Amino acid sequence: MKNLKKLREAHGMSQQKLAEELFVTQQSIYKYENNLAYPTLDTLKLMSKIFSVPIDYIVENDFIDTTAIEQISTLAKDENEILKYYRKLSPELKKTILTLLMQIEQKK
Repeated sequence: MKNLKKLREAHGMSQQKLAEELFVTQQSIYKYENNLAYPTLDTLKLMSKIFSVPIDYIVENDFIDTTAIEQISTLAKDENEILKYYRKLSPELKKTILTLLMQIEQKK
């Protein structure tokens, strides 16, 4: 579960903060990160939601391509929030947002 530590640190979270978000103890997070214990499926689902990555990435499943996931997981928290909302938009709204951002960039 080395990826758990990577994700936690990339999101600027302490073990204690993550423990609070997952409703477990800080000691549990330490054990997960050091392969001394393993989270329940419900805890893995919550981790997946918190970090916006598949469970397979958290548990280091060798059958998935981690390159794109690692790029996303290193985004700042506000960037992840923007991306989460952007993905829910219709194609038309995505195009509008992109056009607006391009116009803002051109005015710089």
